[in-house]
Amino acid sequence: MVFEPAAPPASELARYRILSPRCSLRVSPIWIGGMSFGDSDWASILGKMEKSAVFELLDYYRSQGGNFIDLANAYHNGQSEEWWTYDTTIEEVMTYLNDLVTAGKVTYLGISNTPAWIVSKANQYAQDHGLRQFVVYQGRYSPLNRELERDIFGLCEHDGMAMAHWGVLGQGSFGNQPPNSGNTDRRTMVADEERLTRARDVIGKIAKAKSQQTKTDVSMAGVVIAWAIKKAPYSYPIIGMRSINTLKANIAALSISLTEDEMIAIDDAAAGDPMDRGWPGNFAAPTVTHGQIKGPWDLWFTSTECHIVGQ
Repeated sequence: MVFEPAAPPASELARYRILSPRCSLRVSPIWIGGMSFGDSDWASILGKMEKSAVFELLDYYRSQGGNFIDLANAYHNGQSEEWWTYDTTIEEVMTYLNDLVTAGKVTYLGISNTPAWIVSKANQYAQDHGLRQFVVYQGRYSPLNRELERDIFGLCEHDGMAMAHWGVLGQGSFGNQPPNSGNTDRRTMVADEERLTRARDVIGKIAKAKSQQTKTDVSMAGVVIAWAIKKAPYSYPIIGMRSINTLKANIAALSISLTEDEMIAIDDAAAGDPMDRGWPGNFAAPTVTHGQIKGPWDLWFTSTECHIVGQ
């Protein structure tokens, strides 16, 4: 037969997805975070990996179909990024970035840890002047830190951007042991132990139920990865890892299916109640506690004028 189908994927990592509506790259559903690659004086904060161990991990990731690695020249003092410093105009930045694309040094543009209003203005300037826009936004997101839902989620949906999430596992917060249980190799940015305990309790119960349903070993980390992927159509968790066994466990998370009730339970796990969207979302649409504000039917003041059916 001339037109034979592609060979079966080596793993679920090789079931590629279109990066975003504005970028046709085929990418793996889980990306490797390279912040711990290296052994500089950052090791006390980020952890460390010798070069040989890094190559061993990446070789296995690639053999399973993985094709996306998060790296920045700021990590480990350059052993492994530029920051938005508010001292350069949006016009200059977007023109310079477009020059990098036309010179063939960069294929697509992404932006990280930057306020939504800056990204929106940058994309609009690029669109108005025939320049390349950002196609992916990278920011911290996990059941413990859901602030991206306030503005960034809506921005990405409107501008056709993918979302790449770092810190999905809370820097070790959802391992088999709590991050502050004496294991000094675990590093966490989570300061509120009460919130972490609540989150681990809820997510742990879901993991146990999934294990019983599937007759497999479903971890809390696997449940959180599945949650992050399902949060939006173009949602990609960036997972830092230092062993092949951890990578195998993370790949297994791609087979976990969560119900809407389970998604909501994970959403509310840390806070114990729905997230405060901040002004003006919590004023205009106080009943929208999950997902995004989609239209006038979500606004309380519209409901005082007439009845509008959601679309």
